[in-house]
Amino acid sequence: MVIQGVWRRSSGCAGWLGEGREYVTTNAQKATGNWSAKAYRKELIASSDDVAAASKAGKPQLLDARQPAQYLGLAKRPDVLTFGHIAGSKELAPELLAKPSNGALYFWQKNTYDALMAANGLSVKWPTIAYCNTGHLAAGGWFVMSELVGNKSTKLYDGSLYLWTLEGRPLVGVPLN
Repeated sequence: MVIQGVWRRSSGCAGWLGEGREYVTTNAQKATGNWSAKAYRKELIASSDDVAAASKAGKPQLLDARQPAQYLGLAKRPDVLTFGHIAGSKELAPELLAKPSNGALYFWQKNTYDALMAANGLSVKWPTIAYCNTGHLAAGGWFVMSELVGNKSTKLYDGSLYLWTLEGRPLVGVPLN
């Protein structure tokens, strides 16, 4: 299916179709491209050592983009070796990143993100490192903080808790009985 017209970055295909926008089902012509890979952008990626330093110093702030049960240490993914979160991090659950409407997800307005960040103990102005279990949910937290809120001092810890726990680094959480 080819969707023609102006693409709204906040609605995706489900939103486009749900809003009754025009689409066609014919095959699109292949276009010749000129894309080429560019150098690794170090300014966007945090290392385990960057995260460890932030955990001790409190800056940059750490944004944990996982579910509350995982953040608190009540549950974990199989690829993460221990329960909990990196000391000093603040949680911003993935379900807070977009609002559902008519079967689609839409981004909030900037002032809503500002309020969500503040309610979760995150500053929209401080340098930030986003992480999750394996880097995929952290990409959403990074995108919201960097691109929608406008905090260009935001990095992604792509190794996330998979790498952190593989390296034997500690997590904190609520005690399990």
